[in-house]
Parts: sequence; C-alpha cells; structure tokens
Amino acid sequence: MYAAGFDGNKREIVRENPVMNDSSGDRTIGFTSGMSDLRAAVFSPSPMGIFEQSVALQERHTLGTMALDYYCDVTRRPYKWIRDGKVKSFLRKRYHPGLDSNAVRLRPGPSVIKRVIDRFAKTPERMNRLIFWHNRQFDRWVAANLESFGNLAFGYESACLFTFRRAKALGIPTVMYQPIATAETATELLTE
Repeated sequence: MYAAGFDGNKREIVRENPVMNDSSGDRTIGFTSGMSDLRAAVFSPSPMGIFEQSVALQERHTLGTMALDYYCDVTRRPYKWIRDGKVKSFLRKRYHPGLDSNAVRLRPGPSVIKRVIDRFAKTPERMNRLIFWHNRQFDRWVAANLESFGNLAFGYESACLFTFRRAKALGIPTVMYQPIATAETATELLTE
C-alpha cells in the first residue's frame, strides 16, 4: 500500500508502508518518462477532495477515471436547464469546472437508496451502518470495473478494501488518500 503527499519542494512523495516514521520508505516519483502509460482510477463515494486530486492528475495527463456516486456537470443538459437557486447550488457541490466530464463514471443507485433510508434512520448507529453499506457497495463496483478504469487505484478511506484486493490480484499499485487510524475512530468522528 502507498500513501501520497508533497514535500516542502512541491515534489510528490509516495511512501510505501505509510505507517513507518522513518524516511527509508520514501521515494520521489515524477510524471515524465516511464509514466506516460499511467491511468489513475481515483474513486470515492463522496467528493472528499476527489475533484482536486482528479484535476491534478488530469493536468499531468494521467487521469484514467474519476469514479463517485454522482456528479452533476451543470454546464450540460439536463442540469444547465435548471434555474439558479437552491437546487442548482446543491448540484454545484458535485461539479468541478476544470474536470473533463468524459473521465467521470457514476454509481448513483446505492447513494439514492441511502439518502431515502437516511430520512428514517433515527440513531447515529443506523446512520453509520448506512454509510458503511453505501461505501461497500461503491467499493465493490469499482473493484469489478478496475481494469477498465485505470492501472493505478487511488482510493479513499472506508471505500477501497475490495478495490485494493482486486488491484493486488491484478498487480496494480494502490494509493490510499486520507487514511484514518481505525474504524472505531471513523465511527466516533461521524457521530460528532
């Protein structure tokens, strides 16, 4: 597993075994020679920085697919016909003008189901179960489509286990972005 970030000189660093605190696992990577065939599959069931990461990869010509639950290109039909107001303002949260919409793949079904059931979830535990159910559904979908999405799996916490297992089986490198320590910590944070 890899974790990515930037050093003080704006060089991208990939750390193998990100739990280690020493620098022996660091290596600088570039997007020049030998990387021209890189097609990153960036995936998350919610935005969480996925737009910015995808745009950065797109600028380096290394974005294969950005996969998320839903995306609304407000410059295209049918969204462009919606008048400015609360609805369009909400939809803009699921849009980034710098991103090529042709690289976006969607899995809206489980998200819609989760949002409907959310209305009836009375306890934080039920809401957390819904979130994790949604994340598993999304993760399984990405795993099933990984070969067509790209040759680098760039996932977000709590929604990448099945995809990373599939990537390992295919020999595809993985990057976990914004990892959290444990599921218990995630659950505590979700209730705050």
